Amino acid sequence: MTPWIRIAISCSADTDGYPRSWISRTKPGLTRLSAETATGFRIHGVTPGFVREIHDLGYPSVSAEQLIAMRIHGVTPDYIRAMNRRFNEKLSVSDLVDARIHGVKGDMR
Repeated sequence: MTPWIRIAISCSADTDGYPRSWISRTKPGLTRLSAETATGFRIHGVTPGFVREIHDLGYPSVSAEQLIAMRIHGVTPDYIRAMNRRFNEKLSVSDLVDARIHGVKGDMR
């Protein structure tokens, strides 16, 4: 059996086209993903690890759309830490995305 077939079998999708094992490793609010959102996660690299890191940084209620926007615009956990340190406060997700879009760097350069 080829590796990709083995992966497909071991990751049988049963939650709107996304593997239950992936869903269980994210966060409670993301248990019902539409096929479009799941595809967006896959395309833009929203992984369980990324979701967990964002949650651990104090952003527990980030929407699926915000997670995708963060990945599209390069709002990484390191960028969030740097920006929050630079401005000495916890910035909102929309402020972080806007800052990244406009080229604001977290390291004061």
